[in-house]
Amino acid sequence: MICKALAIDAPFRWVKMGWRFVMLSPLGFLSAVLFSFALSGNLIGNYQSFKWVTRITKSLLMPLLLLMFITTYQGERPHLIYLALGFSFLGDFFLLFNSKEANTFFILGSISFILAHICYFLWFLLFSLPNLISPLMVLTTLFLVPLTIWFWKTICRHGHRYTPSLIVYSLLIDLLVIASTLTWSKGPLLGTLLAFMGALLFGFSDFLIAMRVIGRPADDNVMVMMSYSLAQFLLVCGVVLLAY
Repeated sequence: MICKALAIDAPFRWVKMGWRFVMLSPLGFLSAVLFSFALSGNLIGNYQSFKWVTRITKSLLMPLLLLMFITTYQGERPHLIYLALGFSFLGDFFLLFNSKEANTFFILGSISFILAHICYFLWFLLFSLPNLISPLMVLTTLFLVPLTIWFWKTICRHGHRYTPSLIVYSLLIDLLVIASTLTWSKGPLLGTLLAFMGALLFGFSDFLIAMRVIGRPADDNVMVMMSYSLAQFLLVCGVVLLAY
């Protein structure tokens, strides 16, 4: 009977937790709403090829997420997320350029996102200590290993000059996804699931970009921006809920 009661009560506890998160800060809620408007504008701009719209709205995404985080977060080590969003903003900024120096800006943007991933990874790892294994982590690792090997084989067949960098980058994404699973039982389950889905979406977005880099485009800008923006949003929401 107790288990049955807990099972029935679980959805209500999740709704209550989500409502408390929304009401935690009116300014944070407003930032989330403005973020959704900026993302919608960016997706429309990409679909209609309005470059100035996409550039303006893309530049607003990370600052709005940062404002949402600052006004809602109540845990430790906020500076790691500040840095993650700051480096992500720089990555977005560098990738806006399309000129003769595009390769230079692409490299700078990639380095910025690498640093952002490292910051997220460190937050999840430090939050989870001493818990370094979880059921979700084991299942995720079993899923990621063959997927990563397939990705390596795919990019190696093309012999692109960025192949070594893409291999290292994919390992970093794997570490980020795995680190998010370590939060299992260390905080609210909803926080773990949001962070996990955010990390997976980040990997999916970067996979689409990697395919474009090696000359096998399997995406469009709308799909990349949707997955990337939702990834950042879910990661931030997950971190806030985990530390709440």
